Amino acid sequence: MNRSLFKSPIKAPLKLSLTSKSLVLVCTPLVFELAMFGLFSNLVQQSEAEAQQALHAREISDRVNKLTGDIYDIWILASKTTSEDLLIKGRLKDATLNRMDRLKVQYAKLTELTADEPDLRLNIEHSSNAIRQAEAIFESLFKKIDASDSLGAVTTYKENAGHMRDLFTGLLSQELLLVAKHEEHFARESNERQ
Repeated sequence: MNRSLFKSPIKAPLKLSLTSKSLVLVCTPLVFELAMFGLFSNLVQQSEAEAQQALHAREISDRVNKLTGDIYDIWILASKTTSEDLLIKGRLKDATLNRMDRLKVQYAKLTELTADEPDLRLNIEHSSNAIRQAEAIFESLFKKIDASDSLGAVTTYKENAGHMRDLFTGLLSQELLLVAKHEEHFARESNERQ
């Protein structure tokens, strides 16, 4: 009989030396630890990026809120100013110019912050254009006040009161829309990242 027919197809297990076995025992947890370290490192980086985006979103929201507050203050001040006495004393001029300067700074910073977000940037540009229109009306009014043309100042103010109301109402609604869009955009991206 042929002995090769009766040989078992199963080979004997590979015999490892004690050194090889020790090396396998040490390397297996080490490889696992390195993989876990890489995974945790990646998660930490993602968390830091998420935190930076949250800070960025908060800065945009804070600036929009400040803008809305200043726009509202200007509107309230302008809408309550109806008498020649207030126009001549310059109360409207001083308060308005100060707030207009702050608005310009806020809009410039918002434009910079939303460089990567074209939808938000477009809303900011619309709001900024409306502010420039309001500023042009105020400048025309203030020139008349500075020239001691009280009748012309009152006339200019009354002629533009409706347009100013529309500008400021539109600005406030645009700013609120901007905040809503920004929050929606941030929430959508945050959910995708999570």
